[in-house]
Amino acid sequence: MPYQRGGGRQSAVVNCNNNQKKLYDGENSPCTLHNDIKGKECPCLTPFKFHCIPISGERRLQWLKSINRKGFDPPSKSVVCSVHFIDRRPTEQNPIPVLQMGYEHLNKKINK
Repeated sequence: MPYQRGGGRQSAVVNCNNNQKKLYDGENSPCTLHNDIKGKECPCLTPFKFHCIPISGERRLQWLKSINRKGFDPPSKSVVCSVHFIDRRPTEQNPIPVLQMGYEHLNKKINK
């Protein structure tokens, strides 16, 4: 049965369209590499996972600075998807989302 509700959770990163519906549909559709196996049962990696923005402290400030959403104070349950992390998740070595942050190309347009 397809996902019936709206998109649900959405990555807080600018121009990122990864949301709960996309994740659900991917997990419940046949794998593109292994046609007869559904996403959840397939040995392929999940396309992305969600990671909650820290609730408080220095780490939260670092995440918010990296997300760079002016005037945006995300609610406590806001998330960033794994595609924005070097290790596909926050780790000791790479705890802050830095990849495909969505605002690099916006800055290039403004500067031209």
